[in-house]
Amino acid sequence: MSADYGAEKNREEEKEYVSLPCDEKAYVYYNSVRLQAMERRLKESGSSISKELYWMLGELYHQLLTQEEQDSAEKKIRESRSTWNQLKDGSREYTLIKIRERGQEIFFADDVETFYSVSCRYCEYARRYSSCQFDQFAEALHCECVLTPGEFEDLHDTLMPQNLLAILQFELDEGIVQVRERGDCSWRSYKLEDVFEAAFSVEFVNRRYTESDARPALFVRELAGKELPCKEALSNGLNLKQ
Repeated sequence: MSADYGAEKNREEEKEYVSLPCDEKAYVYYNSVRLQAMERRLKESGSSISKELYWMLGELYHQLLTQEEQDSAEKKIRESRSTWNQLKDGSREYTLIKIRERGQEIFFADDVETFYSVSCRYCEYARRYSSCQFDQFAEALHCECVLTPGEFEDLHDTLMPQNLLAILQFELDEGIVQVRERGDCSWRSYKLEDVFEAAFSVEFVNRRYTESDARPALFVRELAGKELPCKEALSNGLNLKQ
């Protein structure tokens, strides 16, 4: 692929200029006087600094990566979208997951993870197990179906579809876990440390005494009575939607 073709393709993509899964913020510091001068000129032509930088990054993407590397990246995006469409159409059960850590929010849909399994994985991540050496908890989950914030909120704010098993919100910055499982009338909130202790006790301390299929129920019993009152959860800056 030529650089010209890549630039033309990116210009076509830029016309829509919508948020996509896997999008991350990229920060760069630049002189404010120069920025304001450019912003005024770009505004005259109906553009902006953000749009121009978006296009320039796209050009860089096409210039730096080989066609094989680009094809691999685009394949991952298509597969994530295909999986999400399958989950939405009701043919597979799934869980919604939101992770907030160091100010960054990431949203996933996964047809394997449960409240118990994600909590156990957090134990491995927090204790820096050799099998869980990741810089961020979201990386430790290996969820490939990444969602936009809008896609997550659309289901977060409405009645849960029949094939949606649970919505999990691991707010690591606030030390709070919010859970809403199928059949629940409202959200349940817990301290992250209580979720950690319950999962660690069941999965790692008493594992040999408990059959694997009985562990999720034992995990729930370990958390019984530890739900946070609504006021305490709200004091942590969380907006619990009932």
